[in-house]
Amino acid sequence: MRNIYFLIIFNFIFILQKYPITNAQHEPLARLWNIPDDQISNFLARENQLKDADRIVKQQIQYINDNTYAGSYIRTIDNNVVFYTTYATAVNTILNLPAVIPIMDLLRFDVRAQNNFNLAGLKARRDRVYELALEHNPVFVTIFLDIELNNVVVSLYHEYDDENRPFTDDVNQQFNNPPIVFEYKDLPDNEQLNANVSAIKRRDLQITMLAGDGFCNLDQSLTCSLGYFGIRQTAAGAQERVFVTSGRCYRYEIDYHLKPWSPLGVQPPHIYHIGRMDSSSIRHSVIDYGVLRIEEGENRPTPFIKNLDSPSHPMLQIWNRNLNRDIHVGIHLCKSGYHTRVTCGYQRSLQAFFTDQTDPYIIAHVINIENNWQDVGGPVFQFRTLSTVNLVGILTGGIGNIGLTTDLNEITRSSGVTLVRVN
Repeated sequence: MRNIYFLIIFNFIFILQKYPITNAQHEPLARLWNIPDDQISNFLARENQLKDADRIVKQQIQYINDNTYAGSYIRTIDNNVVFYTTYATAVNTILNLPAVIPIMDLLRFDVRAQNNFNLAGLKARRDRVYELALEHNPVFVTIFLDIELNNVVVSLYHEYDDENRPFTDDVNQQFNNPPIVFEYKDLPDNEQLNANVSAIKRRDLQITMLAGDGFCNLDQSLTCSLGYFGIRQTAAGAQERVFVTSGRCYRYEIDYHLKPWSPLGVQPPHIYHIGRMDSSSIRHSVIDYGVLRIEEGENRPTPFIKNLDSPSHPMLQIWNRNLNRDIHVGIHLCKSGYHTRVTCGYQRSLQAFFTDQTDPYIIAHVINIENNWQDVGGPVFQFRTLSTVNLVGILTGGIGNIGLTTDLNEITRSSGVTLVRVN
């Protein structure tokens, strides 16, 4: 019997050596695409190829424009780009264009738009719902186009039904064939950590500040996330070190403190004094950002994003800002934040209108992604490689599993803060 056990164990070890386990999913993109970690690079290359194909088709503006089709969606897992057609889409003509013929195997033109709205009709619908939102000022509502549903989506919480009823009733009255899609989400539990868990710590050792780390007020009743390290010029001409985050985290003239997150299962560290948020950047426009001044001391800001749950890439290098805004629905976007850490999702829409309890915001990217209030302000990015990313913007907020991103280029224009990169 012992010989049999020995033989079984020996064969098992031999199999492991000959066929190593390669289906581990330690990286967020592996979990998003449901693939082994060692396939991520191949899928990133595939997604880039699909983006090129999507771009080539959209350049044929004589045949593909807002009046002739209903949008496209990149499906990286299926290795194709789906173009939602209407009665006006000249499918055969498009597929026989010289620029399109070489990429035909990556394209699908066999899906009819659900309500037969073209993009122009969808945008007109969306803009009218925007106007109704400005009239009624609803609470925690997001409005955006959904290419797959071929309709406008209003995402909101049941907890604010009474406050939002004039808005929702008006929308239902004006749109009934087909009706606007209402998606109700569960209000998240935003319970903060007990203030006694961590104390302010001052010591000579420098503490690294990473994008995605948390920051808080003194009693930790407010926790948000750091967006990215930047430099701006002061009125006196000096270079000032700052961290950009969400202006929604501003609480008047108070001191903020670094609140790093730790590996899973490890006690959170102390909090460390950072400085104050620039009040001049708060709530002055529909572009969300806040500028957190870094006072001289123990904190060392870096152009890296925290990714501690990855055994191989615990810090992601911010290689560049996203120079060309991604116009491709269905591509991956990821975020790092204090509460839900690094998660990835699919871009669902390219523009949205978001209202919280006080202000409206213009949103550049709508993502199906796990997020929480404590992640607000954190970086939103796209992977270039497993260790480098292009920064897209910051997380302004969310409605349930819908993450809302403010575009980095808009923040740069409004704030005057220049992104610090690793290269």
